[in-house]
Amino acid sequence: MKTLINGLLTGLFLQLAIGPIFFFILSIAVESDLVVAWAGVLGVVLADYIYVALSILGIAKLIDHPKVKHTFAIVSALVIVAFGAYLLWGAIRGAQGAVVSGERTMSGAFVSSFLLTISSPLTLFFWSSVFAVKAIEKNYNKNEITIFGIGAGLSTVLFLGTTVTIVSMLHTSLPEAVVAISNILVAAIMIGYGLIRLVKIFANKQAKIVEEY
Repeated sequence: MKTLINGLLTGLFLQLAIGPIFFFILSIAVESDLVVAWAGVLGVVLADYIYVALSILGIAKLIDHPKVKHTFAIVSALVIVAFGAYLLWGAIRGAQGAVVSGERTMSGAFVSSFLLTISSPLTLFFWSSVFAVKAIEKNYNKNEITIFGIGAGLSTVLFLGTTVTIVSMLHTSLPEAVVAISNILVAAIMIGYGLIRLVKIFANKQAKIVEEY
């Protein structure tokens, strides 16, 4: 139980590093009901647990190659930009009078959230690093690391679940215009985040090329 709680607390601390996935889930909660929002959360949780499992199995070491990581980084950044653009398009349509909430379904929220999360394999390297540090710090064996990983994954359920529950309860009183503006801001954050990631990726690549010469 102590190992599980340690994993949960570690995961909750890491949740404070809010990224584009959080904002995407937030947009679903704003424009949908609680059930649809939770479907989105479960999509994220499933992807997280897949990466947690792969990290425990040590799969990250098999793909820990500079060129592979570089490709993954580019793909994940492009996916974030694409999802942001899609969200922006939907928000603009909402501002023009479309019923945004009617465009979200449980399956759509689940699949889109899962794809956005799973499209960033760099998460695999992140979890592998966390597990490696904890294994050394706490002297965990493989079974204890597994329990720790389960607790870390539960942090996503607790953090995102609480967030979407609160937002879904409050959003019913929000005018459609406010919902549309909120989604536009979230879309802008996602697109900006993805573009900044791309700039940094290519800047680092260029810097390495210069160093070689």
